[in-house]
Parts: sequence; structure tokens; C-alpha cells
Amino acid sequence: MLNLEQQLARGALVCPECRRELVKCGHSLVTGDDENTYPIERGVPILLLSKQRDESCTARDERAADAAQPRRLTELQTKLDRFFNAFGDQRSTASRDAWCRLLSQVDEDDLCLSVGGGPRRVHPYFVNLNIEAAENVEVVGDAHRLPYADGSVDAVHCEAVLEHLEDPGQAVGEMFRALRSGGEVYCVTPFLQGFHGYPSHYFNPTLEGHRLVFSRSGFEVLEAGVCVGPSWMISSLIAEYVSMVIPVRGFRAAAVIASRVLLIPVPFLDRWINRSPRAHILASTTFVYARKPAE
Repeated sequence: MLNLEQQLARGALVCPECRRELVKCGHSLVTGDDENTYPIERGVPILLLSKQRDESCTARDERAADAAQPRRLTELQTKLDRFFNAFGDQRSTASRDAWCRLLSQVDEDDLCLSVGGGPRRVHPYFVNLNIEAAENVEVVGDAHRLPYADGSVDAVHCEAVLEHLEDPGQAVGEMFRALRSGGEVYCVTPFLQGFHGYPSHYFNPTLEGHRLVFSRSGFEVLEAGVCVGPSWMISSLIAEYVSMVIPVRGFRAAAVIASRVLLIPVPFLDRWINRSPRAHILASTTFVYARKPAE
């Protein structure tokens, strides 16, 4: 993974407003004419427009205040989520193979970008870019205006992000602009999932819609299909449904846990169902693996 200094040395990081190259000046990044300045906080450049920086600070303050509250229930829920997620979402063979194909095209000296990445790191080569300075985020930026120069990025990963963007088409266009000629992108986006807002939730494409948003931006779609299948979708929506229909909080938590325990075997059916050409009709998520055409 390229660090901040390496990205600057390559001229990769640019002002999201004017697209001019950024240079380091003390604890800030500035354009050559000093017209635009962006702070570096705890080693992380905040490459947002001024209004967005204010909103990010407000959100960070709200999270800090929330963190000061008792966390017993949240900690219990986190442990339960880790337990249930340990069984895996049984991703399709096609989606896993596509991800491995992208990884086979890059090495540690390449600039690989995970748009919306963090706190999880999908691979050691990938720089995490997020709208907020969460854990394991190296660059704070907006997917609608990536702070990267044209053709400066070698590969892009984007998972469970497009649904949260007001204009996913613009974000995919930004990936196309920032990628080098021949660079590849791997993207996973929900189709059938409940509302989950961060900062909100706008967009759940079908497989055809997912493919179309990339081809319209100029990408050559190499492969597209089901990532997480119908069985995972059913089990997750049933648990969500149970949480809605049980009115009493104490009984609700017990009912959700019981339903999730009973549904543990269900997602394993996707190992078989994901092979069906009709699996996308009820898929939880779909993937697109695409390439920026060589010039």
C-alpha cells in the first residue's frame, strides 16, 4: 500500500475542486498557488470541499458524544454479529474468481484504491478512502469527486458503497477518470437488502442496472453476476422483519437472536443456488468486474 508521501511523489493526489496537484506544507496539503488548503489530521489528509469538512466534523463530534454513552448493548450486539458473520455469506465462485483476477493484475508498488474502504482492509495493497476518518482510512474524500489525478490509479475496489451515494453514476464516472488505461475495478452492491443508512441509502440496482451504470461510464464490463445469493437475503430479511414486528424491546432482542440461530444453515444453500442463472432475481448483492479500455 502506498503511503501519503508516495502518493504525493507520484502526483496522484489532487485538489477535489480544481484538480491541481497537491504538495505537503507542514500539516496541510496545498495547491501550487496556495489557493486551496486541506488539513492533515493524525496523518490523514481531509480532501473534502469546505462544506463537507464542516459536516464531517459535526458527524465526528456526534460519534464522540455517542461513544461516551454506556455501550453494553452495543458491545453485545457486536459480539453477536461477529458470531453470526463467522459462518460467512457464501459468496459465489464467480465473484471470488473475479476478485482474484483483479488482484493478480496488481502488485505492492501500484496505487490501488478502495473507495468507501475502512475500517476493514480488503487487501494490504489497497488504500482506503472514505467520507469520514474512520479506523484504517488513509484518505478522507468524496466518491463523487475523487481527489486523484486522471489516470493515476491502477485498480479500484468498491463494496457496499454505491447504495449510499446520491449519484452513483457520477461516482463510477470518477472511478473511470482516475483509473489508468487498462485499469480494472471490482464492485459489489446490494440488490435485495433492508435500508441501512450511512449517511443514507438511495440505490439498490438489479444485476442489469449494476452492469449498466458501469458501461454507461465507459467501462468494458468483463463479468457481472451474483455475489451474495438469495438464501442469505432471505435469512437476513427475516431477522430484520422479526425485529420490526416484536413490540417489546426485551422480547425483540431474544426473538432476533433466536431467529438468527435457527437461520444459520440457510445461507449455505447458496453454494448450490448461486450456480443457477436465475439466482440474480433474488440476490442479496451483485458484482461487476470491469476494465477501462486501453487507449
